[in-house]
Amino acid sequence: MNQRGILIGFTGHNNIRKQDEAIIKEKLREKIQQLLQECSGMDLQIISGNAGEGADRLIAEIAQELGIRLRSLSKEDFKQCEIRPEPNETDIQKKQREEKEIQCYYNALAKYISENSKYLIAVWDGVFNYKAGGTSDTVKMALESKRHITIYHLICPRVSNHFPVNSLAAHAIDYKARVFSRIPFTVNFTWTERTTDKTPKDKNHTYQYFKDIRTFLGKTFKRQLFWYFIIPVMLSIVTIILGTYGFGKIYKDDCANNFFRAVNLITLNESVIEAEMLSDGEIIKPGFGLEFARITGLLTIIFAFIYALLLALKDFRENFIRLIWRYREFNVVIGLSERSMDLIKSLSGKNKPVVLLTERESSAYDNELQQIPRLIVVRGSLSSASMLQTVYAMKAKEIFILSDNDTKNIRAAQELDIMSKQKDANTPKIFVHLQNEDSNKFLRNSLSHIHNYTTIFNIYENIARRLFLHFPPDRFYQSPGSNVLQAVIIGFDEMGRKLLQTLLKQGHYQKDKKVRITVYCSNADDCEADFQHKNPLFFADAADGVELKSIKEEVWQNISLSFLELPHSDAVWLDDEQPFYRDLDERHIVTIYTGLDNGIAAASYLNCILPKLNYLKVQTNCNIQVFCYYNFPDKKEETNIEAYLNRQAPELFVKCFGNFLDECSVEPIKSMALDEMAKLINAFYCKQELFKGVPIERWEIINADNINDYWMDASAKDRISSQQAGDHLWAKLRMLHTLKNWSFDTLDYTLTEGELFVLGEIEHRRWSAELLLQGFVPFKITKGPDEYDQYVKKWNNKEDIIPELVAERKAFKKEMQDIKRHINLVAFERLYETESAKDYDQINAIPYFLKQILPSGFGQIKNKNQNKIQFINKNPGLAYLLLYAANIDNNIREEEKELIKSHLRGHSQWQYLIKQFEKMNEKERADRLLEIINAADNAEKQIWIQSVKELMKSDGRFSGVEQYILGLLKMS
Repeated sequence: MNQRGILIGFTGHNNIRKQDEAIIKEKLREKIQQLLQECSGMDLQIISGNAGEGADRLIAEIAQELGIRLRSLSKEDFKQCEIRPEPNETDIQKKQREEKEIQCYYNALAKYISENSKYLIAVWDGVFNYKAGGTSDTVKMALESKRHITIYHLICPRVSNHFPVNSLAAHAIDYKARVFSRIPFTVNFTWTERTTDKTPKDKNHTYQYFKDIRTFLGKTFKRQLFWYFIIPVMLSIVTIILGTYGFGKIYKDDCANNFFRAVNLITLNESVIEAEMLSDGEIIKPGFGLEFARITGLLTIIFAFIYALLLALKDFRENFIRLIWRYREFNVVIGLSERSMDLIKSLSGKNKPVVLLTERESSAYDNELQQIPRLIVVRGSLSSASMLQTVYAMKAKEIFILSDNDTKNIRAAQELDIMSKQKDANTPKIFVHLQNEDSNKFLRNSLSHIHNYTTIFNIYENIARRLFLHFPPDRFYQSPGSNVLQAVIIGFDEMGRKLLQTLLKQGHYQKDKKVRITVYCSNADDCEADFQHKNPLFFADAADGVELKSIKEEVWQNISLSFLELPHSDAVWLDDEQPFYRDLDERHIVTIYTGLDNGIAAASYLNCILPKLNYLKVQTNCNIQVFCYYNFPDKKEETNIEAYLNRQAPELFVKCFGNFLDECSVEPIKSMALDEMAKLINAFYCKQELFKGVPIERWEIINADNINDYWMDASAKDRISSQQAGDHLWAKLRMLHTLKNWSFDTLDYTLTEGELFVLGEIEHRRWSAELLLQGFVPFKITKGPDEYDQYVKKWNNKEDIIPELVAERKAFKKEMQDIKRHINLVAFERLYETESAKDYDQINAIPYFLKQILPSGFGQIKNKNQNKIQFINKNPGLAYLLLYAANIDNNIREEEKELIKSHLRGHSQWQYLIKQFEKMNEKERADRLLEIINAADNAEKQIWIQSVKELMKSDGRFSGVEQYILGLLKMS
C-alpha cells in the first residue's frame, strides 16, 4: 500500500431501519467528505465487511459516488477461517462448520479493522451486546487498541433497538480543561468522537521494549520491599555461593566447614577483612570470587544495619522527610476511607508526595499503604491543631478531607480556617467531602478566611449528577409518544438515597409527563417512615394550610413514590405483578438503578431480572436502560461484570457506574467540571444589567476570572440553587427537542409564548421542589389576597426607594429566609411579573449558556493540516470578512480569533491584506466590508457560510465567528 495511504475502517448494523437509511447515508457522506478534506492529497481507502445489506451497503454506495476505493473483506480474505469438510459429513455437521466459519470471519474482520484503521466509522446503537465480531465488538477492540485511532460513532437506532445510547457520553466532559466537548446526551443521528490515548509503538518494537523495562525497573526501585528485603537476600545468596566456592579452593580437605566459613562473611569478624589466609602452612591470597563474596557480605551487613537504624528512627526519618517536603509540592489527605485510598493512589500515580493523617492505629488498608511510594502515614486526631501542624498542612499545595465522618471533616476544615489566620500563613486549596446537605451549608457559612479556597463536595452526589447528565432518565425526546417515566431503585444505601433525591429535584417536565419512582429495600416500611421524617414536605398532610397544600400539589402532582420490600427469591422478582413489568410499551420509559453498597449483591439481583427485561423489551419495544452501582476498586472486575450483564440482556443497555477509582481520582474532585454551567448561571444573575434590552447574539461574554470570582462569593444556598438549575438546563434542552426538534441554532432560537410559558413553569416547579426538600414553606395567608401583596412589597427591596426602607426590607427578607419561609412558593400563575421574568430569563439565556459552555470546535482542528486555507484562498472576500471579525468584534473568543489568523497567514495575499487593513480607519474598514457583501450573490454567500462552518468545525453549534458572519449576511 502507498505509504501515504490512510485506511478508514467501517462497521455498522445490518438491520438498520428502512426509514433511517436516507439520513444515515447523508450523515455518512458528510463525514467521508470531511475526512477527504482533512486528508487532502492522501490516498484514502475504506475497508468494510461484505454483508451487502444494511450499513455495509450504504457505505459501498457512498464510496462509489465519491470515487473512493472500497475494499469489502469477505470470508475468502481470511484463509484461517476455512475449515475442511469432514468426509461424509451430514447436513447438520455442514451447517455447524459453516456457522463456525462465519463466526471466525466476523471475529477476524473486527480484529483486522481495529488493528489497521486510522479512523473507524461506526453506525451503531451504542449497546455493547458482546456479540463476537459484531459492531459493538469492533468498537470495543478499537477502544482497547494499543494504536492511535479516532472513532466516529453515528448514534442511530436499529430494528431490534429503537432507542440508541451514546456509550461514549462519559467523554463529553474534559475534566482537565473543565469544558464540555459536546452536548452530553444522546441525540439520534449525531456524531460522537473519541480518540484513543495510546501512542503508536516503534516499528521494530525495540524502543517500546526498553521503555517497558525502564518502567518496570523504575517501579521496582521505588518499593521499600526491594531495598529492605530483596537486595539483602540476593547479596546473602551471592556471598554464600561465591564464598563456599572460594573457600573450597583454599580448604580442599575441609569441605564440610566451607559453607559455614562463607556464612561468616556476612558477619563483622576477621573473615570479612582478612587480606590473606593460611592453608597447610602456606599463605594463600583469596581469588576473585572470594574477594567479591567478602564485599557482598559487607554490603549485606551494611544494608541490615541501615534497615535497623531506619526502623529505630522511623518517626525521626518521616519528620525529616516532611520537613524537606515543606519546600516542595506535596498534598495532605485527612481521613482514611475507601474514598481517600483511591485518591491517594491517584495522587501517587501522578508522582505527587502525599501525607496521610488518620486516626486509625490499624486498618484493612495497611498493606496497601505500605506499597504506595512517596506516602507518609501520620496517626493522630484529624482536627487537632498540633497534628495539622505536624503534617505541615498549611504548607501543602492541596488538602483533601475525606473521612467517613461529616463531623470530623467539618472540625478539620474549621481548624484549618483558624490556622490560616496566623501571620504569614499560606492557604492551600482545600477539598472537603460532606454527605449531608445541611452540613455543607453549615460549613460553608462558618468559614471565614479559607471560604474562597474551599470546595465542598459529595462523592455520591457527583456520581448521580454525572450519571443523569450522560444517561438521563427523561428520554421522552427519543419517543415523542411516551408519557411515563418509571425509575426503579434497587437498594436504599447511600447511593440509592442520593439517586432518589436527584430524581425528586430534577424530575420536573411537562405536565402530561408522569414520573413513577419505586424503591426496593429491606424493611421498606421503616425506610419509608425514615424518608418521610426527613422530607415531610414531599408528602401530603391533613394539617397542611391552604398555601402549603397548594404548592405541594403544584410541585409533586406528576411524581409518585412507593417503597416495596426487596425480594430475596427469583420467584418474587420474576412475578408479572412487579410494578416495573406492568404496562411496558412504547409509551413507557424505564430506568433501573441499583443503589446497594454491595456491588456483588446488586449484580446478583440484576442477573435474575435482566433476561425477563430483555424479553419484554423485544416484545414491547419499550425504552429500557439498566445501571449497576459497582464501586469495587478493580476496573477489570467491573468490566467483566458489565460484559456478563450485557450478555444476559443483549438488546438492553446495561452500564456499571460509580467506581471510586474514577470518582475519587484527582481530576473529577478538583475539576468540578459539572459546576461550569452552574457558575455561568450564577454569573448571569450577578451581571443581569449587561443583558437588559440587548439582543442575545450581542450579549457580552463574561470574563472567566469574573465567573470564578462570583462563584467564590456566592452563598452555599446560591451555589446549590445554581447547581440544580445548571443540571436541569440539559433536561430543558431535551424538552426542546420534543417541542420543536430544536437544532441548537443560537441565531434562530425563538420560542412561542406558549413554549416559553411551559418551560418557565417547569423551571418554577423545579425551583420550588428544591426549596421544599430544603424545608422551606410558603407564607401563611389568613386575611385574603391583599395580605400576600403586602408581604411581596415588604419582601422586595428595590434600590430606587427610600434607603431606610431598603434596609428594613432586606432585614425582613433575611429573617424570613432564616426561618425558611419564601414569598415565591406559590403557583407559577400567581407569581409577580418581576419574579416569573427570572424564570423566563433563564430559558431565553440557554443559547448564551451553550455558547459559553460548549467549545466552537477550534481546539479540535488547531493542529490539523493547513489545507483548510484552500477554500479561503478561493474566496478573498471571505478572507476579508474573517480578518475583520478577528480584529473588530469583541464577542469572539481569543482562541477563535487566533484560529482565524493562523489560517489567514497561509493566504496567498496575507501580507497585502493585513497592510491594507491596518492603513484603513474604522469607517473605511466598515465601508469595504459592506462593499464586499453587496457585491456577492446568494450562491457565493452560501459558499462562504459553508466554508466558515467547515473552518470552525462546530458540530451543530455556532461559534462566535459563525454568528458574526451569518449575522452580516442576513442583514444584507
